[in-house]
Amino acid sequence: MHQLEGNTCEITWETIQPMRGDPVSYVLQVLVGRESEYKQVFKGEEGVFQISGLQGNTDYRFRVGACRRCQDTCQELCGPLSPSSLFTLRRQETATSGELCPVETGKGAAGLISSDERFAALIVCVFAGFSILIACLLQYFFMK
Repeated sequence: MHQLEGNTCEITWETIQPMRGDPVSYVLQVLVGRESEYKQVFKGEEGVFQISGLQGNTDYRFRVGACRRCQDTCQELCGPLSPSSLFTLRRQETATSGELCPVETGKGAAGLISSDERFAALIVCVFAGFSILIACLLQYFFMK
């Protein structure tokens, strides 16, 4: 990924060869900010896409998947989506020409886990601890 003029970014990915003559297309999805669902922004046979209208101070997570269109059965078989890549629009005055987009690769384990995931893990841990406490109390009272 790299930032172009203004609020536009170009996303590229590695393409694969057609399988047994069947064409391969790609699906690009984006998750904007704190939204909960990815939205499809591109489907085609190219290995590049330019997206515009991006906002500063907003995280964008992109992921791509390959789909094989079987010509004999007219079915489309889609493989798994790639891990997401994080992108945040950089202000033009701080970006030099040809500079890559600030794709962040998570700083430590905390950078890889969103705050919602941390909160869910905290709830699970509290529930597990509470369950163990109740089990110990029940065993203590019923074994006496």
